Amino acid sequence: MYALAGMDEKRLIDHKLVNTDTAQTNITDMASRGKLVFNFTSLRGFWDLQVAKAIFSEGVQLLKPPGNVFFSTDSMYGISSKSSNQELAWEFLKLLVSDDMQTQGGMPINKSVLPQIAQNFTQAIQKNGGKMRIKDDGIPAQSITLHPPTQEDVDYMENLLSKAKVYIGTDQKIISIVQEETAAFLTGQKTAETTAQLIQDRVSTYLNE
Repeated sequence: MYALAGMDEKRLIDHKLVNTDTAQTNITDMASRGKLVFNFTSLRGFWDLQVAKAIFSEGVQLLKPPGNVFFSTDSMYGISSKSSNQELAWEFLKLLVSDDMQTQGGMPINKSVLPQIAQNFTQAIQKNGGKMRIKDDGIPAQSITLHPPTQEDVDYMENLLSKAKVYIGTDQKIISIVQEETAAFLTGQKTAETTAQLIQDRVSTYLNE
């Protein structure tokens, strides 16, 4: 999450420093005009980190709740106990977690390959001088310049991976509930306490259905 520390919710709302529009081009536009933006995000690799740094050229601070880092995945694999090709399946899984495969993109399982991933990312962006255009439907495109990851970026990613110990799945219904209820809070219509209670009540009802 990109954040400005040390300001309470009311001041953020009163000074219009909270942006409820999540379109990437709008976030980029506000940042380029010196507006401060709160934005929830996930890091899927150096691409997301370098894009955030390019958008918030004056500096970006990524904050997280105390404790372990949560992680999720787009793919999960298992081997059936009834399979007649278990050894072959294990070889396939070994291939998926090999260094060669782990450097293809995204967050690796083995953090030791991060320097190679950073090098691959650098080579990719150098092909067009690091230039990138961000475009959302109905919104003028914004241009940013990506820079190669620094050793500090590699160290940050390594530290992040070492703390990624809690797996979370994604339930789109719960995400929608949170988005719906926080909209009123972000515009100052409801307090944080009221919003939290409404979210808890709705999520509990949904989970008990």
